[in-house]
Amino acid sequence: MKLVTENQAANQAPLTGEAKQRDVALRQFRAYLHLAITARQSGRDKEFQALPGPDSLTYCQALAKVPDNVLATEVSQPIRALLFQIQTVATSCEVRLSGPDPAKAAAARPVLAGLDLALATILHELTGLVKHRAAVTSCQALLDQVFRGWLFDEDGQMTASLRRYTQLHFAAVRESDGSMTPDNLAADFAHDVFARVSTLDRLVDAFPGHVRLAAQCLPAWPTLAYRHTDRHARLVEQFERLNLGAASPIATHETAAFDPDAPLVRYLLPLIARLESMRAALGDATFPTLEIEQTMLLHIWWRWPEPPPGEPVLAPLRRARLLPDLTQATSAQWAQAVFMPLIIATAARDLLNITHPDLQAFALDLQVTDPQIFQTCLLTALETTLAQLIRPDENPN
Repeated sequence: MKLVTENQAANQAPLTGEAKQRDVALRQFRAYLHLAITARQSGRDKEFQALPGPDSLTYCQALAKVPDNVLATEVSQPIRALLFQIQTVATSCEVRLSGPDPAKAAAARPVLAGLDLALATILHELTGLVKHRAAVTSCQALLDQVFRGWLFDEDGQMTASLRRYTQLHFAAVRESDGSMTPDNLAADFAHDVFARVSTLDRLVDAFPGHVRLAAQCLPAWPTLAYRHTDRHARLVEQFERLNLGAASPIATHETAAFDPDAPLVRYLLPLIARLESMRAALGDATFPTLEIEQTMLLHIWWRWPEPPPGEPVLAPLRRARLLPDLTQATSAQWAQAVFMPLIIATAARDLLNITHPDLQAFALDLQVTDPQIFQTCLLTALETTLAQLIRPDENPN
């Protein structure tokens, strides 16, 4: 195939009429884009750049004049098509990894490794470009995707990702003498959080109404602490200004009795938030069949790479939809009907099969060896902790 032949052929179409001009412009751009991709894949970038005729800027200027965001569509669709193919292949490989055939699982691993490396390469190119454009763009959609795309879904996902990176690349974050290098993901994350919390503090002053919507649903608020000064007064002022926790089931009044560093509290806080999110998403919706309800619950609750939730998980989720709001008065009911079954089904099937670090710490503090005693102690601790953690029926906030 000769690059110049295809490019010249695309540029020889007649231009008659507005519709024809649009069609020709689209065909020319697609042909040019195809050549650009082929040249990069075959290592012929220099030959491509030397081609006579219009360049990418000329084509983009022409398409930018066409209504209905044609330029955005034409540029994004090839990339989205490629990402869809990556997702399709990755999903198929993930199914094979968890399947019964060892040969298929073994064949899937190098494919996933190659796709992950491809995504890393794409992100390496994309992240810098997006940050550069986000600094000056007037496109609300881009800014929205930039900020939302940098957010993690939950604390557990963030912690697991950082832990997995450190375990997989332990040597990469250490110098030759064994000391820790400052160029590691956890250190970068600390710098990032510092900048974000500092930015959030300024946003409270600039846009209190916007920030208040989040603060009302949160049980705590981040602030920067300095050794040389006490910023408690600033924090209290923000609590009052933002009406912290007004819509949260967590007790946020000054006399709340729970210890936020207790292992069981650390485990329960994101789980409660997840349950509240599920209840808010489904509301009072009714479903014609149990199967449809379970499909909706699975869609909302399941987060890869967790195993797909079966009946032991879906049953307490269905009960959570029917229970009254989680308050101190209903906390024991929630502990028995929802939290205990979910913990047994997902994180602590028995004393010897505890997968969550916070529950492992809780079990270690108990110092029990009998599985039945462990479950009894866990239920008692759940009821006691929830009674302290959850706000009273009459919220003091």
